[in-house]
Amino acid sequence: MRNRTAPTASNRRAVPGRAFTAVAITTLTLLSACSSDDGNSGDANSPRNERSPQAAPKFTGEAALDLSVASTPAGARMTVAVTAPADATEMQVGVDPSFTTTDWEPVSDEVRLDTDGGYQEVFARFRSGADDADPEVVVAGLDVDLAAKAATSDTPTPTLIGLSSPTTLTVDVEVGRIRRGLEKEGDELVGPEVDAEDLDAGWELDAASGAAPAIADIERTTRPLDTGHSGDDGQDTSFPVRHRIALTLSKPLTIGTEYELTSPLGGTSTFTIDDRSSRSPAVHANQVGFRPGDVAKQAYLTAPPGDRSFTTSPVFHVVDTADDTSVFDGVATKRETSADGEIGRGDLTGLDVWALDFSAVSAPGRYRVCVERIGCSESLSVDEDSTWLRAATSIARGLYHQRSGIALGEPTTSIDRPRPDHPDDGLVVHQSTLTSLEAADLTDDKLFEQLVAGATDEVVDGAWGGHFDAGDWDRRSQHLWMVREVLDLVRVAPDRFA
Repeated sequence: MRNRTAPTASNRRAVPGRAFTAVAITTLTLLSACSSDDGNSGDANSPRNERSPQAAPKFTGEAALDLSVASTPAGARMTVAVTAPADATEMQVGVDPSFTTTDWEPVSDEVRLDTDGGYQEVFARFRSGADDADPEVVVAGLDVDLAAKAATSDTPTPTLIGLSSPTTLTVDVEVGRIRRGLEKEGDELVGPEVDAEDLDAGWELDAASGAAPAIADIERTTRPLDTGHSGDDGQDTSFPVRHRIALTLSKPLTIGTEYELTSPLGGTSTFTIDDRSSRSPAVHANQVGFRPGDVAKQAYLTAPPGDRSFTTSPVFHVVDTADDTSVFDGVATKRETSADGEIGRGDLTGLDVWALDFSAVSAPGRYRVCVERIGCSESLSVDEDSTWLRAATSIARGLYHQRSGIALGEPTTSIDRPRPDHPDDGLVVHQSTLTSLEAADLTDDKLFEQLVAGATDEVVDGAWGGHFDAGDWDRRSQHLWMVREVLDLVRVAPDRFA
């Protein structure tokens, strides 16, 4: 669980014992690698290099983290089982790799964290006291895909049931998953094959007590979440998709009442709407969060127009996730279109939009914005450090994981990747006669061929490092602008980045 292999282009992987060549375009330091069976092995202008990339570092301390994740009415919650060093008395556990937003706390066996979807890393460090100058650091990672189990079962069940208006029950159904073919040609479709039209009828709603509203209308929106290939030839393209079903009800649901929803695919789900905790797909909040002093803190409600929208301005509450108490009560403001019918850059959704202004909330904490008779947004943070700093840290770590010439491993990251394209591992870069101007006129399928064909015996020293591009091993001179931006941050905020 604590090691994860970074995905790479299968025909450009830095595998020990294979031969590679690298060439540089004149005035444009674009590096490319190809294997020895690319058809150019007999070309005298294509020198070969035997390379053995440095292995990724491994964590060898006592500490360990075991991660699991579960769904809650308001979002995802990760449980971190902690194994601390024997002499540790304090620990920091969180998703911040720099530990600037995580407090020291007494050692405990378990920590619970809010988490986003996708691959989530958790960092921890331990010390035996405030004077401990060498705390032990450990990292673990986990794919957060709360819909996977439901999507790949024989009878896929809804991954979300929530209200978008008092009389619109919104249901998300995801069917199938693509298992990415990192170690073989082609990806694998896991789960049942379902025709989307099977979801257009057959939904049933029942109440545990009393009569449930009738379903007056059914609308479906289907969109792909990703793309993948199944089959040995890689030509059969499959799309993991999310089907969003809007069920128009004859009357509003009763808050706090238990209902049963039966899917046309055969599964039955029990749910209860609590408008102070249940997730609503219609309430949207900035997941970066806000600093306490930010003057414009707003969430938004997007409701169906016409009879299913709100006849009066919705009332909303800002709820503290720590104790479920309301810290702010407000009334939504309808966003009206201008004379040309547009809001901002255009009303693209056809929905009614309401602004939920909670700028008065300045106390640090984690909150969710909840609309009466509907439900809540994902939780968000109001904090001086963990909001915009969190975004900056995420970007910096994205750049870190795309760095060429360094090994990735614990305890800095749970990604396990050997050091690629480093001169100490035998990399030699040769000058190419192909110019950047000529390269600009070539398509991708012709560029590498011409780059190698123009290789010379002239060695280019220092042409390594930089950042990879689009998940493969290429580096481009255009990427240097990011280095300039990062150095600019150091220049304007030297204390922060010391």
